[in-house]
Parts: sequence; structure tokens; C-alpha cells
Amino acid sequence: MTNNIIVTRTIDELNRIVLPSEARNHLGLSKGMNVKVSIEGNKIILVKDEEKNAEPCITCGK
Repeated sequence: MTNNIIVTRTIDELNRIVLPSEARNHLGLSKGMNVKVSIEGNKIILVKDEEKNAEPCITCGK
């Protein structure tokens, strides 16, 4: 997937947007993972939250 792919999605009745599978796969996102949401001008930016999605420490569990 390149940054130039444009996909139109419709906001549903619960104000949700489904991310295209190509975008999820490209970023390695799966059910239950966290993303950071920010706004830049008229853009919504989604970034994979590497810190929250990291594997827990085998010693302390954090």
C-alpha cells in the first residue's frame, strides 16, 4: 500500500469508520490494538500506538 491510495468510507449511524484492510495490514493492526488519533488542519491522523501495543514485560507484566 502506498500513501497515494484514496479510499472513501461512509461514517455509520454510530459515527464509526471502517479502516480498509490494506491499511490495517500495512500497519500490522489487528482487533484490540490501540491507535493514536490526532488532528492536523482538516486531516485526521491515525498512528499505531507502539507503546500500548508492545508485548508485556515477562518479569513484571507491564
